[in-house]
Amino acid sequence: MWSRDGRELFYRSADGELMSVPIQGGKDFVAEHVKQLLAARYETRGYDVSLDGQRFLMLYPAGGRIIVVEDWFKELKRLLPTK
Repeated sequence: MWSRDGRELFYRSADGELMSVPIQGGKDFVAEHVKQLLAARYETRGYDVSLDGQRFLMLYPAGGRIIVVEDWFKELKRLLPTK
């Protein structure tokens, strides 16, 4: 996944670790030094990067149940106090 400014590439290594590599664009594609961002080995491939590239949202297998809320805008309106 690319950072918003296109100067950094985030990816998962074969071991499942989250990695980052700065990229220089231009005539030639240059990948600089790779660094490990997160040593945890998540079993799932799903993740996303915040707009500023400083935070990551990752799915973590908790072993519990999953609750799916359909039409959650309606549910949110029900829970929030009205003015």
